[in-house]
Amino acid sequence: MASIHYVFFRTRCFLALLVWLGGVAGCASFAPNVEGVIATVPSEEQTAARPAVVLIGDIGVRRGDDTVRLAERVGRELEGAPGAPVVVLGDVFYIAGLKGECPTTPGYSSFGCEEEAGPPTDQLESVLGPYRRALQGHPLVAIGGNHDFYGGEAAVRNQCALIPAAGEGWEYYAKGCALDQENPVATLDFGSVVVFAVDSEPMIRDRGYLDATAVALGAEIDRVRRENPTAWRIVATHHPLETYGSHNGATKATGVAKDLYVLRKTLLYPLFFPLEWWLGAQDPYELRYRRYRRAMYDVFRAHPIDAFASGHDHSLQHIRIEHPGVPVQIVSGAGAHRSPVQLYGLDLLWLNRLGRAVGLESVIPAPRHALEFGMGGELEGALSGYGFVVLSPEPGEPSSDDAGRLVVDYIDPAREAALHTAHIHR
Repeated sequence: MASIHYVFFRTRCFLALLVWLGGVAGCASFAPNVEGVIATVPSEEQTAARPAVVLIGDIGVRRGDDTVRLAERVGRELEGAPGAPVVVLGDVFYIAGLKGECPTTPGYSSFGCEEEAGPPTDQLESVLGPYRRALQGHPLVAIGGNHDFYGGEAAVRNQCALIPAAGEGWEYYAKGCALDQENPVATLDFGSVVVFAVDSEPMIRDRGYLDATAVALGAEIDRVRRENPTAWRIVATHHPLETYGSHNGATKATGVAKDLYVLRKTLLYPLFFPLEWWLGAQDPYELRYRRYRRAMYDVFRAHPIDAFASGHDHSLQHIRIEHPGVPVQIVSGAGAHRSPVQLYGLDLLWLNRLGRAVGLESVIPAPRHALEFGMGGELEGALSGYGFVVLSPEPGEPSSDDAGRLVVDYIDPAREAALHTAHIHR
């Protein structure tokens, strides 16, 4: 499958090359999207080990029976693991956080409808009610995302007060709610897996908050490594380090936006600045987002982890990264929206390749990485297109130096078995 897509990519990218020669664009607009499942490596064997944690992101709107089926499937995956948590990787509520549903957009909060909006508790029940009913005995731990931030202080206050009250052991972590510049990291010890929760939206917007988080995160990783050296160390947040999904240009709209990035930051800057100021930097190739990625890669070079988990892109992805401190990027953002993935054409102006060639890999940043599995797009039929990730630690042999492995299952509720299984080794 990958070779077929590559042929189409080269054909379409020839046209984009003409534009690139003019200094304007790359190939994201011309490369083929994948609506469905793609795997560039074989799936590993599944495990009978007990799940330790579920990762799901971008759940922030009710999708009717699809949401119910998704929540119930999460519950079934955790039946043999009493107390195992579910970590929500941001965008808990669309479009502007927990402010109450707008009559014209049921299931969403929005802008300019404050007077007509229903109570925030109704919006919370619409989105999280199915999970509360399906996850009896399993805490839900949510992390803030950019859409949770768009609602301002009012939305953050509602999320901070109402999410923990919605279920036993439920928590919400975001700047202004359990996290701040003095304490920007929440360390969640689930025994064999330790999750470090950080809020990436203010890290991208605020250099001071980014620096404070980087220092605190490095210290916490080191502390856990000393005190619990066998635990798997996962950093969880909303914005990914690497992605082959929509925010790096995998849809036609985001591909065009990416290929016109140079123009948007130069000739068209006066037109785009107000929108970019409000939305923030949500695409990995943007300068402030690159600063965030560079800071995280620097932290993990000195303080290694086992995987980086995030949502933001509405797909499932398993990405191998050639980096000494973070070998795997897990993307689990298919909780309520579905968007395609793309194998080729996402290297803006070939900047990553050029950077590696001249020794600027750490500055851009541009570590080599490869999509090993992806699911995305508006799917019909055998798959729902929604999904989540299950992490199951499997111990090594006691008499050997084998540290075991962390089994990563990618689940679509429409299919009984995992779509793909990957193993993370130390």
